[in-house]
Amino acid sequence: MDLILKRRGSQPADGYKLLTAIKFLGKDGGPAYVTPQQLLEFVDTARIEDIEEFQALFGLVKEQLQIVVPRKQRMDRGARPYKYPNFIRPNSPDGVKVVLIGNINQFMMDYRDGKFITNFTLEDLVTEAEKV
Repeated sequence: MDLILKRRGSQPADGYKLLTAIKFLGKDGGPAYVTPQQLLEFVDTARIEDIEEFQALFGLVKEQLQIVVPRKQRMDRGARPYKYPNFIRPNSPDGVKVVLIGNINQFMMDYRDGKFITNFTLEDLVTEAEKV
């Protein structure tokens, strides 16, 4: 279904705009939440645990779960700023550590505000970022 929605102009039936990997990375000429260079640098240099948490973020967003983004950002041991948003599940919240690269904080806020839904994973983003 995602492919059909993409072909029809990225407008799902429920009225939400579909944010694609190309739009997320700003490869459509618009502003990027995270540029391809920022994303590739992150996956090349970050701790594996931080990459796994980043991967979990996109999985939870793709599930269309409600997000609660904390106001305060923290610094991890590697001196990288991060936030720990919670996603609301029926039985218990599910939280992830999100290293704040690029405009990922704005991505989380825009998602929270219902501005879009997504159809990509971290692997999709990395594959798209590697394309010239």
